[in-house]
Amino acid sequence: MLTQKKMVEIVLELANDRPIFHSEDDFKFALAWLIKKKFPQSDIRLEYPVRSVANNKVKFLGDKYIDLLVTLGESQFPIELKYKTRTFSSIINGEIYQLKNHAAENENRYRFWRDVWRIENFGFNRGFIIFLTNNPRYSKEGDRKDCDDKAFRIHDNRVTKRGTIRWRDPNSKTASKNEFVSPIKLTGGYTLHWRDFSEVNECPKGKFEYLLVEVNK
Repeated sequence: MLTQKKMVEIVLELANDRPIFHSEDDFKFALAWLIKKKFPQSDIRLEYPVRSVANNKVKFLGDKYIDLLVTLGESQFPIELKYKTRTFSSIINGEIYQLKNHAAENENRYRFWRDVWRIENFGFNRGFIIFLTNNPRYSKEGDRKDCDDKAFRIHDNRVTKRGTIRWRDPNSKTASKNEFVSPIKLTGGYTLHWRDFSEVNECPKGKFEYLLVEVNK
C-alpha cells in the first residue's frame, strides 16, 4: 500500500542517492526505479494514458496521461511530478548537471493544481503529486497580496478548501492562454507542507525542497 508516510520515506531515500536530476524525465525514471525496488510485486507504467469505461466501451481521454501509475494488487496509485528549476550547474561523481531556468512560476503553480484536479477526477481512490524545485519562490508566500495567481499559490503551510480557484484577472495575458483559461474546481481541501530534499554544493541554488500532496477520492 502506498501511503503519504511511505512516499515521504521513498523520496528521502531517493534524495540520498540522487540529490539532483537532469530533467523531469530523469526524476520520473529514478522515482519509478526506486518504487519498483521497494515493491518488487508492483507494476509501474510511465506516461500512462487515462481511459474511461462506459457501457463496456473504452474511451481514451484525449491527451490525458499520468506521469507514473503504480499498481499494487487491486489498487492503482497515480503520481504526478513537477521538476521546476533555476539555472544551476554542478559536477557530482564526475557527472555534469546543467539545469535550465524554468520561468513562468504562475503557470507552473496552475499546472500543479491542475494535476490535483486530474487525480481527483480520473477515477482513482488515492494519488500523489510531488513538486521538486531549487526555486524558493514556490515555497515562500511572498509579499504581494494582489498578484494575479494568488489563488494558485503553493507556499508552505497554505490551507485550501474545496471549491473553484481562478485567476484574479481573467483577462490577464496568462489567463487568456488556452492552457490556463479554465478555472480549477477542487473537490478536496489540502494543507501544503514543504520538506528539504537535498543541498548541492552548499549554495542557495543548490538547495532543493519538495512538496508532496496526497489526493484522496
